[in-house]
This record gives sequence, C-alpha cells and structure tokens, in this order.
Amino acid sequence: MKVGFMIDKGAYKPEKAYDTDAGFDIRTPEEFDLWPGESATIKTGVHVQIPRGYTGFLKSKSGLNVHYGITGDGVIDCGYTGEIAAKLYRHKFNQSGPCRFHAGDKISQLVLARLIRPCIGLTTRQTSAAKKYYDKQLEEQRKEHPQSKDSVLQQRALDKTLKYSERAHRQRAMTIAQKELAKAYNYGADESIRTAQNNFLVGKCIKRWNTSGDENVCGQCNDLDGKEVGMEETFYDGNKIVEDGMYPPLHPLCACAIQYI
Repeated sequence: MKVGFMIDKGAYKPEKAYDTDAGFDIRTPEEFDLWPGESATIKTGVHVQIPRGYTGFLKSKSGLNVHYGITGDGVIDCGYTGEIAAKLYRHKFNQSGPCRFHAGDKISQLVLARLIRPCIGLTTRQTSAAKKYYDKQLEEQRKEHPQSKDSVLQQRALDKTLKYSERAHRQRAMTIAQKELAKAYNYGADESIRTAQNNFLVGKCIKRWNTSGDENVCGQCNDLDGKEVGMEETFYDGNKIVEDGMYPPLHPLCACAIQYI
C-alpha cells in the first residue's frame, strides 16, 4: 500500500520510526504551549493521499497521554487532500505549568485502516432458498385467501420472505465474522513466532495442526489433526479461504489452531 504525502514549506514529512509501527508520526511545524484544561489546533502543513478503500485516523501519542494527559483523535476520509490539522486537548492533571512543544516534536500519529462496507449479500444457495420460500408462501396465501387481490397476497408473501432473508443474512454475516476472526488469530500467531525467530528469541519450530476436539470437527480437519510440517510448509493445498494453506481456517466454521513446537 502506497501513501502519498505533500509537505508545505517548513513542515515535516510523516514517518514511521520502525517498519512495524502502526502509525506515521505527525510533527508540529511551530512552537506552542498547552496548559491543563486547554486545547490547541495545530496546522501541520501535511497533505495526504489516502488510497481508495482506506480511512486515516489521527490517534493520540501514548507518551503524551500518559505523562501530560494530552489526547486528540480525528478521521480523514480518502477523498480529503487538504492540510491536516491536529486538535489536541490537555486534561487537568495535578500539574500547573504548560507543556511546551518545539518545532519537530511529535504531536499525533496517522494510522490507516481498511474501510469495511456493509456489502454482504446472500449466497447463491440462500438466494435460491429465499425464492422457493416466497413461492411457497404465495401459494399458501392464495389457498387461504382466494378472494383477496393477488397484489395483496404477493406483498404478504414478500414481507414474510424478507424476514426469512434477514435471518439468513445475519447468519451469513456471523459466519464471515467467525472466519475472519479465525484467519486473523492464526495469522497473528504465525507472525509472532516468525518475529520472535528473527529476533533470536526462539529457535527452529515446526507446526502441528490441532482441532477443537469436539463433535463438530469435520472430516477434513480431523484428517489433519496432529499433522506436523515445517514453518514454510503447507498443511493442505490453498483454497478460497486461506490461499497458501499455511494455517487454519480450512473452511468458514473451522475452529482449528496451530501449535508451534
């Protein structure tokens, strides 16, 4: 992901102290004091081009928050290319003097996050089931109310079908959320082990597939239970859920995990 910055004269380009940092440090181009109970709006002289599909968040620096009670958050949409202004608030601590900032001091951080839109629909199977449900409801309405207008009966059948579809929609959303959570958990576990190895905190590891051990374990996962492979090896051929087969989930309802030994 590439992030474009345009910097006004006298301003500082946002940078990450380390590649693994979540946010770009935002610095003040001017000197100012911030007293307890007061706020300040700092024009940073920074313009950012946020990639489409992402949103920018101005987040407080933990050091300023912990030591001086200074906070300040904001949201930057991907279409905004104007100058970033950071609004800082200083809460009243047991401190009476000002907190002095010099040009170049860090005052905030810019964190980018993917924008998730509510675009989850029904699967082809669920859509077909909803159509059959509608046809059945309409048939029953016509039998029970032969004297009613067909447009009225169609609307009744449609209302019931919408409620049916809403339940199916919620079920699919929960399934997707469960899959994404499992995917994020296993990805994070894998990355943490690799980071520890890169920093010589742990030695060579192998991966062991573990199922949840209950009656809901599917046949595919059960066949993988206890299988051991190297860190760069796969447990199974990649699929639409996990492209490389390095770790779970194997399917949307998979509750398996990896043990690193």
